[in-house]
Amino acid sequence: MVAISLLVCLPASTALAYSETFDGYAPFTLAEALTTPGVTYDGGGVWFILDNTGWGVYALGNTVRLFDYQHVPLTMTFAVPQARVQFVFATGLPAAITVTGSLGGTQVFSDTVASVALGGKWYEGTAVINTRVDQVVVQVLGESDLSIDNLSTSETAAEAVALPGCDVLLPIPATAVGGTFVADAPVYWAPGDLTSPLVTIPAGNSARVIGLDSTGEYYQIIWVCDYVWVPRATLGPNYDAVWNGAPLPTTVVE
Repeated sequence: MVAISLLVCLPASTALAYSETFDGYAPFTLAEALTTPGVTYDGGGVWFILDNTGWGVYALGNTVRLFDYQHVPLTMTFAVPQARVQFVFATGLPAAITVTGSLGGTQVFSDTVASVALGGKWYEGTAVINTRVDQVVVQVLGESDLSIDNLSTSETAAEAVALPGCDVLLPIPATAVGGTFVADAPVYWAPGDLTSPLVTIPAGNSARVIGLDSTGEYYQIIWVCDYVWVPRATLGPNYDAVWNGAPLPTTVVE
């Protein structure tokens, strides 16, 4: 099997975007040996490829992924600065990761993203950097295992596609719109039914918004790999170059 490692060249602006699913690499290949064109990885010699026959087989849809159980930072360096960087991640326990981004050796981005229990044995989340960076460092907080998958980037903000997590696997209504969290949002399985343990999406993250519940108090969104609900007041329009502040949908979701 050939690794799905893509270098996408866009005409006119010579824009470069990187995409890596980690499929096709032999199990236990170290991060430093990966061959994504234009991306180098430094996993401290302990990050390695894990296939779906190994530990944590329920994580990230049973896919091949990059994995570490020693809580060592992973550094990803891009040959060309990127305006948007996104990947999905999974932790073996309820946990959070820190994500920092640098440009020319100066840190320009820092965020903490919690994983969400969405069934199965692991907890999953999505990290998105909407700031121009040429290096990203990822590390789990606490003692949990950590996997990452589906790395994708865009060199220019206008080319970025706001698809949080693995929502490409879900049917997305044509009326869905990208939104941005204006406040920390508790996550609900259904209107009024909080996740247990409680999961909160931090302000500043983005998600695809499907519509409202019948009371108008909750938005249904796509987050990681599932449809969930958040309070209406926590979401506002996304003013990036993709959505340009488009109004959020008022369609009632049954």
